[in-house]
Amino acid sequence: TIENQMPAHALFPSPILIPYVDHEQAKAAGLGTPDDPFTYAVNYIATLEHVGTHVDAPLHLGAGGASIDEVPLDWFVGPAVCLDVSHIGDLGDIDVADLEAAEQKAGVTVGSQTVLLYTGFHERHWPERSAVISNPGLTAAATHWLADRGSRMHGVEGPSTDKAGTKDFPSHRICRDRGLIHYEWLVNLDQLLGAGEFLRRALPENLTAQLLRVPGLPVVERHRLRELLAEQQLAASELADAQARLRLGRIVGAARMVFGGFVVLSEQVQVHVRVVETASSRLLAADEFTGALAGVMQQVEPLNRRLARALGGSATPGVAYAAAAWEAYDRILELADAGRSDEAVAALQALLARRPDFQPAERLLVALLQKGTRR
Repeated sequence: TIENQMPAHALFPSPILIPYVDHEQAKAAGLGTPDDPFTYAVNYIATLEHVGTHVDAPLHLGAGGASIDEVPLDWFVGPAVCLDVSHIGDLGDIDVADLEAAEQKAGVTVGSQTVLLYTGFHERHWPERSAVISNPGLTAAATHWLADRGSRMHGVEGPSTDKAGTKDFPSHRICRDRGLIHYEWLVNLDQLLGAGEFLRRALPENLTAQLLRVPGLPVVERHRLRELLAEQQLAASELADAQARLRLGRIVGAARMVFGGFVVLSEQVQVHVRVVETASSRLLAADEFTGALAGVMQQVEPLNRRLARALGGSATPGVAYAAAAWEAYDRILELADAGRSDEAVAALQALLARRPDFQPAERLLVALLQKGTRR
């Protein structure tokens, strides 16, 4: 939100937002009719584009770079992860070790995702003027680390990805040279910590639990798909490419593939899914759901039933496991994804002792034990 005289970057003036004409002043224009006069209000805004939440386009970073309207829209959509680096204080350096520790804590592997960095800086300083002279910044090495991992977009709280007071602008120069762009002055990032990875892992499992109940509908489950992607040296994001999808579809004999995603908006989450014909890439069905983040694993069940029908199945009663079971299962998926199979097996056995009806845990336990036997 642009406000009059709000803090801006230390090098730039604050915006001006003042009334230009109010309704009382507009009466002098004599608009409307005698029995129904019309008045209006207009504000005057003078601002640089580099205030508030914004994107540093390539043109901002270097002469000859693309302006913001020339940056492809697909740079602004797709998977994202929010890393907690709130231990970094004012005027601190966010270095490679900090990113790696936050990556491990979040249970993710940073790759092509947009990487958002939560420092708590905005909460500490906004709307005081200290907000423009105190922010921590990414080191050159940390910016290279993001680029090396394949992330082309990242975002920070505060007015700059570089530490306040710097004249070297190491992070900006690395972004310029390596073709990265970034968000600045993001807010409310604390609301994204942890939620994204839970949904990324648990939502597909929730859908799979429904589809496996449809008679005659074979489903390639998560653990098998991960193995196939590794064997074919494909990243999951590459399945958006028609040729990569055809390649994997031929291997598994899949006639249709289900893609989906989600957007977290404060306490709400929007989930969207689409069914694509493998051979032609033709869209066969699309659906979406919006509901409370706290209860999404239960509320998304009607969407699962609709998707099952779109895939040729019957509208069988859905499966609505307790939120605590999904949360425990997600922690187990994190262990399995990290290669900690023995710990995952023990946790699955404990979960099934409490919830013997939780079929996703039973299926994963069988898969991990079979994988261990093959080793």
